Amino acid sequence: GAENLRAHDLVVPLTLPDLARLRAFEPLLARNPLPLPDAACVALCDDKLACNRALVAAGFGEYVPDIADALPFPYVLKKRIDAWGDNTHVVASTGDECRLAALLHDPDYFRQAFVPGQREYAAHLLVRGGRIAAALVVEYGFDRSLHKKCREQPPHYRRLRRGTHLPLFRDMLAAIGYE
Repeated sequence: GAENLRAHDLVVPLTLPDLARLRAFEPLLARNPLPLPDAACVALCDDKLACNRALVAAGFGEYVPDIADALPFPYVLKKRIDAWGDNTHVVASTGDECRLAALLHDPDYFRQAFVPGQREYAAHLLVRGGRIAAALVVEYGFDRSLHKKCREQPPHYRRLRRGTHLPLFRDMLAAIGYE
């Protein structure tokens, strides 16, 4: 509650539900070194399809894998709002499409081009005042090119990397109002 928040110099919400609960106490967090991000921007980032479309509309289409109702194999069938890849499916054949037929036209899902490779990167960024105040880039390694990162298929290895595309990420985040 409010008394617990007043007792601490720093409050860091670790999940989106934590962030939503903290919004009720936002006036108490005015001195918190990590301000709460804008709720509309959080909702945009949480909706993978809406976020991808916003980035394309802002001129970053060359960095967003294609989204379409018909894509060559393999492609990815993603749930718009999801975490940990729990409802993400790599569709590599017509057999996969038959197995996933109920989801192919579900408005909560969309199809996106699969980016092959045995490495995947995640950038964790703290943006304040339109600049990247802190960045952590993680490289994930997989045993095969046709993979998805999820709880059931964890990466083979992880290691930290120096961020080489931070100006691009800064510009992309600024375009969607991320702070």
